[in-house]
Amino acid sequence: MKFHYVVTLAYDGTNYQGWQIQDGELKTVQGILNNVLKEICKGDGNLKTIGASRTDKGVHALDQKVKISIPLFVEPEGLRRGLNALLPKDIRAVNVAESFEDFHPLRKAYQKEYIYLFSNRFHFGNHTPFQLKKMANFPYKFDINAMRAVCDLYVGEHDFKNFYCLGSSVKTTTRTIISCSLTEESPTGVFKELIPSYYIFKIRGNGFLKQMVRIMVGTMWNVGRGKISLNTVQDALDCKTAGKLSPVAPACGLYLSRVDPISN
Repeated sequence: MKFHYVVTLAYDGTNYQGWQIQDGELKTVQGILNNVLKEICKGDGNLKTIGASRTDKGVHALDQKVKISIPLFVEPEGLRRGLNALLPKDIRAVNVAESFEDFHPLRKAYQKEYIYLFSNRFHFGNHTPFQLKKMANFPYKFDINAMRAVCDLYVGEHDFKNFYCLGSSVKTTTRTIISCSLTEESPTGVFKELIPSYYIFKIRGNGFLKQMVRIMVGTMWNVGRGKISLNTVQDALDCKTAGKLSPVAPACGLYLSRVDPISN
């Protein structure tokens, strides 16, 4: 008999090869979690974990939802404490709740939200050592109004075949973006000494393709630098052209920020 739980995980992805277990001895968040669960279950390997999002190498999460199925019952708060006692400090179980056998986080209808952090204050050595692995950093100027116009173009239902990388099997490359925005944040107090002013790209949708958000961010940067036009982005969204409009943005700036069930 198995008992089922939904665990909310937050993790710093810097030292991991992504969420999903891979062939070989690669260090992944799921692999670490499974090893901890085996220890909690006294070595019993009859367990299973399924994440709601397959975050890539170096990508962070604030709200990863994971279904775990284990061969013993543990009171949810006790399981949360037990996980945090054994997990490395850069992976935290934020919440644990009982679940059901037929619950599947990859098939559940979710809205997912990602944020991407970046700064363009990175020039002439004018940076702090604390910003390097938690956001992308650039020395060039951006046309922020043009970049916000790109955010507006992304909203709605589009075929994103020009905005993702091959590597996972999908039935369709059409996705619906519910909201997309770009805001600037200026830290205050002691945090002003730790990190510079930075931008938050925030996007919410009914699903995302492999590296889709990072290519959308890179495309937005190219518009902001005057390398491509808004019309070029629109043509790519309309599939009037073929091919990516930018490289994949660095993983260090991307965070899975919310995973919410869609109300019926």
